[in-house]
Amino acid sequence: MKNLIKTIILLFTLFMYNNLKAQICEFDKIVNDQNYKGFKILETKSKQILIAGIKGYMYNIQTPDHLQHVLTKMDKCGNVLWRISPDSSIGRYAQMDLIDLIEEENGDLMLIVYYFNRYSSISVLRNEYIYFKLDSNGNLKWRKNTNEIYVDKYKKVYSTEKISNNSYLFLTAIDSNNISTTTKINIYDTLGNLLLTKNIDTTAFLQQKIFITHLKNDTTIMVAKAENNNVKLINLDIAANVKENNIIYTPVGFNLLQILYNQTKTELIITRRKIADTSLHVAKYNLSGVLISDTLLMDTAFKKAILYYSDSNLNVFINNYSYVMPTDANYKIFWKDYTQNSGIDHKLFDCAGVVKTHDNSLIILGNQGSSGGMSSQWYWSFVKKMNIIKFIKTITILGANSINTQGGLLQLTAAILPTNAANKNIIWSISDTNLATIT
Repeated sequence: MKNLIKTIILLFTLFMYNNLKAQICEFDKIVNDQNYKGFKILETKSKQILIAGIKGYMYNIQTPDHLQHVLTKMDKCGNVLWRISPDSSIGRYAQMDLIDLIEEENGDLMLIVYYFNRYSSISVLRNEYIYFKLDSNGNLKWRKNTNEIYVDKYKKVYSTEKISNNSYLFLTAIDSNNISTTTKINIYDTLGNLLLTKNIDTTAFLQQKIFITHLKNDTTIMVAKAENNNVKLINLDIAANVKENNIIYTPVGFNLLQILYNQTKTELIITRRKIADTSLHVAKYNLSGVLISDTLLMDTAFKKAILYYSDSNLNVFINNYSYVMPTDANYKIFWKDYTQNSGIDHKLFDCAGVVKTHDNSLIILGNQGSSGGMSSQWYWSFVKKMNIIKFIKTITILGANSINTQGGLLQLTAAILPTNAANKNIIWSISDTNLATIT
């Protein structure tokens, strides 16, 4: 009798699990070969996964033409659809970075790549930004680059956003010989032509640089900026003229960690860590700079955690022990799971991005590697998809095999995996109640 019960329950469990697995497609896959580092990840409008990364040693200045940026497109189950490199002529650069990857309404892609060479001359820094427009299959439509020569200056793009059907907004900072930092707005059309460039402000050199920008409405651009641990909100008109410039947060006994927007860009989030005990605090502001909430996260798992995603119902943190921790709106942890790829031995880990997908899963782009010095730093990159709601994967029925006496009892228990499944309620049933009953 018990074997009959086991068979019925296990068949039902396998049917449900295989159907859920087919729909959700959890996976953990290496993105590319060794010496590849992922930088950006997004879910496309066609519900596919797009990853931008760099192949080659990160800082090898000895080998010419060794770096290559690579785009990889996967289906929702992690199978590679195509992999391309838009530009095979990189040259010898000391540093290469991927600034952003933007998908347009028609599926076209805008890839912004940054090259920085401080070895071309003792006192001359070469900053070059290249813009690539590609179709949804990775075919190059056009390529536009700028050559900007700065003497003892360093320029970096901190934030990008498409602000209309035909223009992109870039927020940059220019450091002048470690003396001053100039915050600057550039607006380009969709062909990469410069439409507007304007300095917002110049301050003493900022050791800490956190800048984000957002088109608040059709007439206002909002810039959030960390300045010596203070957080400033700068409102600009569409021509980048300053309308308001206010400090909304000044820390006392805290180190500022992050400034970011929630997913819908309706709230500004500031995370900071208390100097005395490293506890994590998360503050939310509306776009006028008014405080909405300020929460101390009590769980010790948050002490060394970074917030990667936030919407009205979900927050996603990853701590420096490589555990991902999705929470509800009140920061109650749903579950904790190890993020590193089990097939990679090297434990130097950083997270390049977290995406919430259409099927209520998380996709994590991570890098694991080893640093052998400036000329040999390298990485493996992996992408991992995990259900936000943990479903039951296996049920094992435990107990004796038979009832030996009429009217006897048989006790059965169910062992459920994973142990952090969201719903572990089991309904027991029997096909013929004339033979046995369940109580």
